[in-house]
Amino acid sequence: MSRPDEGLIHQWLDGECTPEESARLERLVATDAEWAAAVAEARGLIAASSRILGALDAVPHAKPAGGKAAPAVARRGFRVASWMGVAAGLVLVAGTAYVLREQSTAPFGVVSSPSPSPTITDTAPGVQVGRAGDRVQPPSEVPPIGVARPAAEAAAQSINTLPSGAGAAGVASEAAPPAAPPAAPPPVAQRAEEDVAARRSAELAAEQERARAARATRAAAVSDESRASARQAPARAAAPMAAPMVAAPMVLPVLDGCWRVSAPPELVGVLATPAIRRAAGDTLVLITASGDITVVRAGDVLHGGLEAKQEPCRTP
Repeated sequence: MSRPDEGLIHQWLDGECTPEESARLERLVATDAEWAAAVAEARGLIAASSRILGALDAVPHAKPAGGKAAPAVARRGFRVASWMGVAAGLVLVAGTAYVLREQSTAPFGVVSSPSPSPTITDTAPGVQVGRAGDRVQPPSEVPPIGVARPAAEAAAQSINTLPSGAGAAGVASEAAPPAAPPAAPPPVAQRAEEDVAARRSAELAAEQERARAARATRAAAVSDESRASARQAPARAAAPMAAPMVAAPMVLPVLDGCWRVSAPPELVGVLATPAIRRAAGDTLVLITASGDITVVRAGDVLHGGLEAKQEPCRTP
């Protein structure tokens, strides 16, 4: 069965197919789910396109001047203008209330600490110093932030009315240096060095104590040994002298009988009762003129370093 052909489906939906093709497509749509889904999708696209075209065709045309639509537009503009005016009034009222609230709370703000006043001999640039009782003209009449204007003016007037000596004393007392701050704690690095030095001193003292204890223990042990030796000296003197030990001659075992050697060539002949240096079961190490030879005994036959067979010894 062929796959759906979108071009053929759209041609069939537009009514451009022959009756035979239309009948074949109807059978495919009725029997094949894939063809039915493709036809449904194509019909949906056609319906959506039709709705879009219908919406574009429904645009209202311009009406002649003097029609009935003009008052509606005018009423709409009047309604929008009235709402805009109400909103502007609300914004203005809110802004005014905010400004008034800020001005009412400004005197209660945080008062910044003023810098120390200069002495009477230090004349700031732009300040004219007159006779006693004359008002000092500062460069700016604006009081500091957080201080009410009447309080600032009263303070300036009281300073200006003082005599020169009293004013100088007052300014000098105000310019007195502040009290020394409390001693700062030692830095972290210094404390760390002190801790390390204390630990080292403690470790050195402990090591010296251990050394003294070890020396005392060794001295006690030496004293005990000397006392024990002193007690055992008479017994050693009274004991008879032990006889010197004499090394006993080592007797090696021998391989009994006579053995006819067939190899190696330098040992061919009769080997009579050869001496055995070591033995481990049937493995023997024989002492011969050529040196030690390791052999394995199997009854009356020797194998290994030499080949030999036992035979009766001949009497001379």
